[in-house]
Amino acid sequence: MCPVNREGETPRHPNLVTRGSTAEAIRDPSQVLVVGRSPINRVVISKIVERSGLKPISESPDTAARILRSLIP
Repeated sequence: MCPVNREGETPRHPNLVTRGSTAEAIRDPSQVLVVGRSPINRVVISKIVERSGLKPISESPDTAARILRSLIP
C-alpha cells in the first residue's frame, strides 16, 4: 500500500489548506452527516450518533453533496 499524501489535492478531494481555509474555518467538528437511501436507517444511525455525543445531519444521497458543500465554508 502507498502512504497517503496529505499535502496535495486531487480534483475530487481538495485540500483545506490549498483552498485558502484553515482548520478553524470548519464550523462545528461535532457534526456528522448521515447519508442513506432508507429513512428508517437514517433515523436509527442518527440516534446512535446522538448517543455518542455528536450532532447528526440526516440526508438522502440526492441532497447530501449539496448539504456537505454548505457545511464547509
